[in-house]
Amino acid sequence: MSAAALCQASAAYALDALARVSVADLGRPTPCPGWDLRTLLLHVADAVNGLSGASGSTASGPVSAARVGIEELLEAVRGATSDDAAYGGAIELATHGWDIHVTLGTGLLVPEDYASAVLDLATALVSDEVRSRFFGPVVGIEPRAPAADRLIAFMGRNPDWCKIP
Repeated sequence: MSAAALCQASAAYALDALARVSVADLGRPTPCPGWDLRTLLLHVADAVNGLSGASGSTASGPVSAARVGIEELLEAVRGATSDDAAYGGAIELATHGWDIHVTLGTGLLVPEDYASAVLDLATALVSDEVRSRFFGPVVGIEPRAPAADRLIAFMGRNPDWCKIP
């Protein structure tokens, strides 16, 4: 799968999650310690704007800001001469798409058809230095677990977060 296709698949997953968010959901806790859904969505907007070089200034509200940012990232990826934004977007949007889906209780995990490719990408690109600045420590998980669970664990999340009371 090309970098652009991988980013597009992750974006579709994240956009599906965003389409399910209501104003009443914004205060819900997320798998990101200390962050509610509003904070997470604003982070997503900032992250994708950083990857695409866009400002996101046409958006109002956290859901809209994240959606506009993702759309601008996809536009930037289509015209890019480098795959860097697409790779970063694929990792960021698969991870945070999962965060949003489990926060909402949708049960929709990162689709296996590209989770393995995103995991390969993340393990190649997320160094210990990057991890210490942006992600939590790797969560221990069975090596034979589904790729989606291994991806989420690699990104510092407990794949069972949605099952924890």
